[in-house]
Amino acid sequence: MKNQTQLTILFVLFVAMTLALFSVNAVAGTIRCGGSIIDDGDRRGISKQEVEQRCGPPYSKYGNSWIYSMPNGTVTRIRFKDNGEVTSITNERI
Repeated sequence: MKNQTQLTILFVLFVAMTLALFSVNAVAGTIRCGGSIIDDGDRRGISKQEVEQRCGPPYSKYGNSWIYSMPNGTVTRIRFKDNGEVTSITNERI
């Protein structure tokens, strides 16, 4: 009986950790600007112009990377492909 309880606890922990891992990855590639959300997985490809239209000018531009300082205390880096489409979005707490 003790082994069955331990296996159940391990299984529940495994499922919880797996779900937590996937939820972090889902959030990491997004940025909320006003009423819209920009997602680095958007299939139609979001352009630099569309990002700037939705989010305003970035705090900093360096090559194909734009930096936004968000009101919630995070710094968001948006990277673009050479054709100007969003390729990745990362959020960091400062």
